[in-house]
Order: sequence, then structure tokens, then C-alpha cells
Amino acid sequence: MPIAIPAFTPALPELLVLGGALALLLFGAIRGERSTAVVDTAAIALLVAAAVLVALLPGGRIETFGGSFVLDSFARFMKILALGGAAAALLMSLDFWKKEIAVWLAGASPAWADAYEVFCRHVINDFMLTAFYLLVACCATMVIASLLMPEPLK
Repeated sequence: MPIAIPAFTPALPELLVLGGALALLLFGAIRGERSTAVVDTAAIALLVAAAVLVALLPGGRIETFGGSFVLDSFARFMKILALGGAAAALLMSLDFWKKEIAVWLAGASPAWADAYEVFCRHVINDFMLTAFYLLVACCATMVIASLLMPEPLK
């Protein structure tokens, strides 16, 4: 029985964010602390590019992966809203470490400031990795399910 390969066009924004997040994660891991500004800027650009890609997808209702992935006008609106909100949150957080934490830690000892920063960075990295793993698992599940589905759902 031949396996039908689904159309990936409706999922291109998700694949762009997935590939870009993986590339930024590897870049940040290799370059270390020096890459913070580049990764922040690239992450915002990546989210904006994905939102533009969602807006440029063909109109109407598009189904792929055997009907398990549906793209319609409401899904487009919610994707653009989520991607724009994520980009705005990243943009607002760029100066957070420089201003808010510095003011809050002004009276604290240098050892406490270092410990707090290390703790926060580990927590943030754990959350980012968890979200990345969930995204990869969801994409892999959709692809495997669409390849194993004998006929599309209607």
C-alpha cells in the first residue's frame, strides 16, 4: 500500500518556528552568553516572519494530515494573534534584565544577585526546552498519524 504524503503548506508557519527555534537554541548553546542580543532579535524576527507567512497562506479552509490539521480564517486570526503576542512579549522583555532586576537587586549582595540570575536562567531554559519538546512531539504525532491514516476524515 503506497503511503500518501500530506501537503505541508498549511503547516509552514509552525515548521518555520520549529526550525528557527531549534537553530536559535543551538546557536545560543554554542555561542553562550555573547549570543543573547542576536538570539533575542532573531526570535522576534522569526515570530514576525511566521505571522506574515500565516497571512500569506491561501484563503479558505485548508485541511492536511488527514483532516487533523485545519486552517481557516479563525485559525489564521488566532495564529497571528499568538505569534504577534509572543513577539511583543519578547520585545518588551529585552530591557527587563538591565532595568528591573538591576533596580530590585541594587541593595542585595553580589552573591545573591549571581545566584538569582543563575536560578532564573535555568528556570527559563527549562520552560523553553519543555515548550520546544512539546512542539516537536505534536508535529511528529501529526505527521505519523497522517501517514498511518488509511483515508481522510470528512
